[in-house]
Amino acid sequence: MDVCLYKLKNGMGLHRFCKQKGYSYQAIHTRIQLFDESVDEAIAEYLRRRGRKDCHAKLFVKGMRLKDYCKEHGLSLTTVLSRYYRCRISLEDAVNFKNCYKKRSK
Repeated sequence: MDVCLYKLKNGMGLHRFCKQKGYSYQAIHTRIQLFDESVDEAIAEYLRRRGRKDCHAKLFVKGMRLKDYCKEHGLSLTTVLSRYYRCRISLEDAVNFKNCYKKRSK
């Protein structure tokens, strides 16, 4: 018997559903965990973004494409995007190292 963390409304497990449809289970699962989205929301967002070559190409900071700005200033594009999307802060705050992560309690 398969143990399934996430199930669709019809009772099918997320992993099996993704395999049948050819979707990336990892991408959908990550959206559920990182962004606290429901299974349906994560699938919808995955389908909306799927096939985009450069989904952050329209992000600009101080008149420059984010990718170019990060390269020029020695910043990690992945880190800046993570701050922007996970913390839901402005791009200016994300590139200026504004800490948005919650401190872990001991």
